[in-house]
Order: sequence, then structure tokens, then C-alpha cells
Amino acid sequence: MRTVEIPAGTDLNQLYREQVGDYPKFFKMDTACKLGFLVAEMLVKEDEDRFVPREDRAVLVFSRSGSLADDKNYAESMKDFPSPALFVYTLPNTVTGEIAIRNKYAGETSAFVLEEFDPEQILDQIVLAFQDRKTRSVLAAWVDCPSDDEWTARGWLIDWRDLVPPEEEHHCCHGGGHGGGCCHHHHEEGEEHHCCGGHHHEEGEEHHCCHGEGEEHHCHCKENKNE
Repeated sequence: MRTVEIPAGTDLNQLYREQVGDYPKFFKMDTACKLGFLVAEMLVKEDEDRFVPREDRAVLVFSRSGSLADDKNYAESMKDFPSPALFVYTLPNTVTGEIAIRNKYAGETSAFVLEEFDPEQILDQIVLAFQDRKTRSVLAAWVDCPSDDEWTARGWLIDWRDLVPPEEEHHCCHGGGHGGGCCHHHHEEGEEHHCCGGHHHEEGEEHHCCHGEGEEHHCHCKENKNE
């Protein structure tokens, strides 16, 4: 898992020049969007095939204030002439769209407004994102920007393996299978011979467990070990 943080008071334009430098649209973004964009850039800059389109990465952004700062600025502009440049950033999910467009992500993109920074609630949403079998990694960020001069910005790039205990990686019952899953589900009583949290095998699959295509280590659910 990779983690990054942008301290309050950082010169965001200078950070952009150091970390990115080739996306002029950055200068049209509001502060919250700049923060989320930069967090994402810092997390994925080492990815191989960086700009190859992909559907296996979700983008989740969390905050407390949402787009409140821009809402206030837009409301203020309405006293004279409403600014279209401000209006586009009055949507809390704008930042997830910017990240997805920049990186050619076609997986889930979601924005959440929470009452406060809540690691358990954030983790719950990350785990939920992995239930889509296509999802193999999640780019998650807490970006709270109540004003242009006050913010908290941190991010995490989480691979599905980060949420599976090492001793369970090749066992049965992964929520999305080895092809896209995390979140080991234990067998309920009476389910000890079935994979994937109680889902029965299809005909002819009684000895294999939930592996994606091309993953040669199949499980014996009875014995809970590799072939």
C-alpha cells in the first residue's frame, strides 16, 4: 500500500510543477480538486503502463466539507453575475472525475461526505469497492477543504492483496476471488466444502476455488490448501 499526504500551507502550484507539469487544466481547478488531483498523481506516478485505459481501479474520495467552500464562493458571485467557472466545482465528485479522466480509469468513482474523518467507515467503503470482481486496486483519499487556506489531504493506493492476510491468500472464500478480491469470508457451519462464502461450485468445478483465469493455484476447499 502506498500513502501520501499534502501538508496544509503547501504551495500547490509549485507542487504541481515538481510532480506533474504537463496538465495545464490543473490551473482551472479549485483548491479541493487540485489537492485530490495531486494526491492521485503522487500515488500512481510509479505505475507501469501509467496511461493505459483500465477498469480494475476504483477511485474513492472522502471529505467532511464537500464543496462547501465553492458553494459559498458561487453564492457570493450570484450577487453580481454567477460564475460558470465556480459552478462546475460545486459538485463534490468533480475531483474523482478529474482523476479518472487524467488516468483513463473506467472503474468505480465515488465521492462521500462524512461527518468527520472516520477510518472505519472509509475502510468499509474500500472493502465494498473490492466486491466488484473487476476491481483489483483502490485509490482512496481524504480531501477536506473548508476554505482555500485550510485543508487536510492524504491518500492511499490499496491493492486487493493488502486486505488479505498472507496466510489466507490461496485459501477459499475470497469475496471476489483471487482475480479481484480481498476480504476473506470465513465458512459458516455447513459450508465447509463450498467456495466464496457459501456459493456452490458450478458443475465440474468442485475442486477449484474462485481463481481468476490464468491463476494456476487452485484450492481444495475441503483441505483448504493448494494443489
